[in-house]
Amino acid sequence: MPSSFWADPKKTYAKRNNLFTVQIDFNSSVPDIEPSAKDLFNKVSGIQFVATSVSLPSFQIGAEVDRNNIGGEQRIVAPKVMDWTPIKITFADFVERGTYDEVLSKESPQAGETFVKGQPGVTEITTTRLAKYPDSSLYQALMHAFFESFNRDPAIYQGAQQINLDKFRKIFQNVIITSHFDNGDMIEKWTLKGLWPLGFENSDLSYEDDGIRKFSFEVDYETAEYSHIGKDGQEVKIFNHNPRSKTDKPTIKKRNLDGSLVEDPKSINNGWSAPIRRKK
Repeated sequence: MPSSFWADPKKTYAKRNNLFTVQIDFNSSVPDIEPSAKDLFNKVSGIQFVATSVSLPSFQIGAEVDRNNIGGEQRIVAPKVMDWTPIKITFADFVERGTYDEVLSKESPQAGETFVKGQPGVTEITTTRLAKYPDSSLYQALMHAFFESFNRDPAIYQGAQQINLDKFRKIFQNVIITSHFDNGDMIEKWTLKGLWPLGFENSDLSYEDDGIRKFSFEVDYETAEYSHIGKDGQEVKIFNHNPRSKTDKPTIKKRNLDGSLVEDPKSINNGWSAPIRRKK
């Protein structure tokens, strides 16, 4: 009989699709952000939220192909650059219930007040309910994070200007996706670095649907650091992020016909570059 060692829970553990958490880290130390936004960022950063769904980071490596069109049998395949695939995270939309303070008043009851009668012959009083609304939901933090990354500028969020990518990356620091064992311990972790936004999606509301509201957040990124626990119990990390500023540009290395590097990389008269390959 074929071995079924993988089915023995004492030896192996099959990773589960539904045992994961998502953490979004906001930077509350960015200058000139509103106090309300700073307070929200501090409250929700570092918390591992149970998202309803998320796509794990993936990447593609394309290829270009050269062919000999004069009857030969040559076929040269050259790999292209590696490209990470954007991810979409969907959260259940939870918010804390409001609390109330009761204040006694002799005034007539208004909206939101509870009328309480006193004893016969005693002045009637009312109890005013002062609501304390919640201010620490992930939804609210995301809305403020977008607003601050848009520099609170109507020209940006009304579509007249492009967003400030540097500001966005300063506020949205990390997106961390962690897979867990059934006892809650970490199996592996993906940390997305160098983020930029692709979109935000709300739920459709309907009287016929009493399900839990959801919202989705889609981002692209420069790299996704992968980490797991090694044999020594220490965290092992690969695909480490090497941040570049927006002014950094890759240097194009030109070569002479003998293969040596051209001294001035900007020179195009004395240099040689490979021909442009046709896509398959």
